[in-house]
Amino acid sequence: TEIVEMLCFNNDDFQDLLA
Repeated sequence: TEIVEMLCFNNDDFQDLLA
């Protein structure tokens, strides 16, 4: 999905949220 691509692109920001 598009969300997965965004995660790969800005995984740094997402990692912070997931962390």
